[in-house]
Amino acid sequence: MATIYLLEAHHRARDGLKILLETESDLQLVGESAQAAGIIHHLERLQPDLLIAGLTMDALELEMIREITARRLKTRVIVLSLSADEQLIKRALDHGVAGFVLKEHGGSAVSAAIRSVLAGRIYIQFTERTEEFHDGDGSKSSIGYDPAQKASPYH
Repeated sequence: MATIYLLEAHHRARDGLKILLETESDLQLVGESAQAAGIIHHLERLQPDLLIAGLTMDALELEMIREITARRLKTRVIVLSLSADEQLIKRALDHGVAGFVLKEHGGSAVSAAIRSVLAGRIYIQFTERTEEFHDGDGSKSSIGYDPAQKASPYH
């Protein structure tokens, strides 16, 4: 069973994510928080497989993600965001994010991201389309593709 920790400031969004997770028999919610403060401590203690985080991706949140990666926690991070800014997505990936989904895409995109990341892939969806690509190791990854586009306080 895969374990998940939720970080989402908006209680309605957090409640919706909890309902989504409850429908999946192989996923277990092990913790939740409305604030990033202290998140590293919770992740170290609980060792969840995934952190699903609703973030604005400001500098402090990017530092939190970088620290999760630097500490070599087994927890992989899926970001839910309101912004599809290409530079923001690149910075998130550079800091170790394994999944990126726009909040507007809803539960099916979050479920797809969870499955992809748990399978060891990177999942990025920032448009209506999601396409498969191969990582260097030959595994498939999902990435949203838009053909119009040009090619710590957490302890």
